[in-house]
Amino acid sequence: MEGSIGEVRRAKYRQNGGGWKVMLAGIGRIFHRSAAEGLAAMESYTRSVGGNFCLSKSPTQTKDGISMRQTQDPLSISGNHWLVREPNGSCLREPSQVLDAVLAVRGIGEGEQRKAFLNPSLVQMQHPREFSNAVFASKEILAALHAKKSIVVFGDYDVDGIMATAIMWHMLRAIDPNANVRTYVPHRIEEGYGLKIEALTKLREEGADLVITVDCGVSAVEAAAHAAKVGLQLVITDHHPVRADGKLPEALAIVHPEVKNSCEASAILSGAGVAWKVAWMLAVEHCGSDRVSEKLRIVLQQLLPLAALGTIADVVPLLGENRLITFAGLDRIRESGVVGLDALLALPDLKGAIDSEVVGYRIGPRLNACGRLGHAEDAIELMTTADSTRAKEIVALLEKLNKERKQVDRALFESVLAKCGETTEDCVIVLADDSWHPGVVGIVCNKVVDKFGKPCILLGGDGALLKGSGRSVKGFPLHAALDAAAAHLATHGGHAMAVGLSCVRENVKAVREAMNAYAREHLGDAPSVSTLEIDCECAIEALDEHLVKELSQLAPFGRDNARPCVVVRNVELSGPPTFLGKDQKNLALQLKCGTTFMRAIWWRSGEHFEKLKHVRRVDIVLSPKLNTFGGSTKVEPEVHDLRIHDSA
Repeated sequence: MEGSIGEVRRAKYRQNGGGWKVMLAGIGRIFHRSAAEGLAAMESYTRSVGGNFCLSKSPTQTKDGISMRQTQDPLSISGNHWLVREPNGSCLREPSQVLDAVLAVRGIGEGEQRKAFLNPSLVQMQHPREFSNAVFASKEILAALHAKKSIVVFGDYDVDGIMATAIMWHMLRAIDPNANVRTYVPHRIEEGYGLKIEALTKLREEGADLVITVDCGVSAVEAAAHAAKVGLQLVITDHHPVRADGKLPEALAIVHPEVKNSCEASAILSGAGVAWKVAWMLAVEHCGSDRVSEKLRIVLQQLLPLAALGTIADVVPLLGENRLITFAGLDRIRESGVVGLDALLALPDLKGAIDSEVVGYRIGPRLNACGRLGHAEDAIELMTTADSTRAKEIVALLEKLNKERKQVDRALFESVLAKCGETTEDCVIVLADDSWHPGVVGIVCNKVVDKFGKPCILLGGDGALLKGSGRSVKGFPLHAALDAAAAHLATHGGHAMAVGLSCVRENVKAVREAMNAYAREHLGDAPSVSTLEIDCECAIEALDEHLVKELSQLAPFGRDNARPCVVVRNVELSGPPTFLGKDQKNLALQLKCGTTFMRAIWWRSGEHFEKLKHVRRVDIVLSPKLNTFGGSTKVEPEVHDLRIHDSA
């Protein structure tokens, strides 16, 4: 698309001669500072620990602009190569050195830049008027409200779409409690993702005057043309990639991070993040001032938890404005005033602290369950109109569906593994089976990606048209690979890390071949080996309670802002591992180094038990964490991987 941010980025990349300068420029944009300052921060840090700064543009020596040491040792027990990001390469022994190293390798410099990152605040957010078309879209929506028109908020069936829908609904009802506003979310299996002609026709027949899309719509050119034909107005808010040909749908306004002149601070927002900034703009326009009324200020604060849930669940980068929204939203999550969210958080395993990991592993799957095995309109109701009685009923339904989803998930994963022999040489795994549930294949894709380190597409369904989902690995734009296979697809959409698609059964082989041809062209023929990125190397004695608390300032953790991990060399295992849990999927390791003893937990590692029974020494990759169970606090790291030194 001419003038889009994506094109500007590509041009800057070419001008700068490599990805590392673009990376530093990106960090500079997030903190309103320059790429030169990011580079200076790296140099300053390296000098402070007595190292020699080296930033080569060789793809074998750099990753995202940070000089790394790729170990030449054999692969780890999990089959990973290790990349240590810390530029000096020394073993750090003081907690303060570890924090400084982690910040440096992530491009966070000293002074105001460091202060801003470690103290995220909403005052760092750019005003939504800088977001292209947000002002115009807000004026059009408010005009429809004042004219008492029938408005429909049209969302998506995943957590991001559910939260974006709820955010828009709550703000419109806050501005006008008597507004004629309702919501619509398509059925995942029966309708599929996004704006469809059939749905818009039905809404118009039911009297709708204006449809506001959230988390969808930017690629729905044909559906938008139909809406105009039948007299249905559209305001589109979305964050998914625009069409490959750059064509945009006909609408009153399109609010999207890649629309011409959009502010770069909003470039990585989730659908819920976009909706929240539009809600902010609606409040400003309604009040006629940047100082919105106390009522709407409180509403905006109460909607931040919903924006945070959508941002985390959609696995967008937790940097810049996404991190600010998530930080503020998690901080207020028990003060949202949303009856349904309060009912959900009352579940026994959600009564403790809520961080991004709890959202990703406990809250998100429950909210997604109704869209996968039922209809997401139940989750929409939970987050909008439900009173306390109805909210409890819906939460019970989510629990039931999530348990069913887990059973389907396990069986489907085993079935996929049995078929994976068909794709051993492929760069992209593409598989299909009539027995696979289309609503669950996306979750299983994540497991396949974790196991094999390759992008994965899975399709299922017993009709003529198979429907599926895909998940990717960092650095491989899955939506672009789907575009390369578009001639063989009935529908497709999504973004770099996650996609949805459908195709006739006879075309699955052609889709596989087209996507793998794209992968070979863009990735080369190098064998697929998973890479584990490590922030630095340190001594085990540095992993104390003070360090864990210091590193917690980098939270919330997620994509592109992972929980810090370190490698500790030559650690003794003081005994064989022990199983945690009834299903024997997790291991506890007893670590010893000198006079330091520590228990570490390795989730989903039960398959390595036999290999580790007689192991004496390992190099181990850990994320420092605290265990506060039983009222006492102790350091109990989470294991990511290890290499065996020797056995008894």
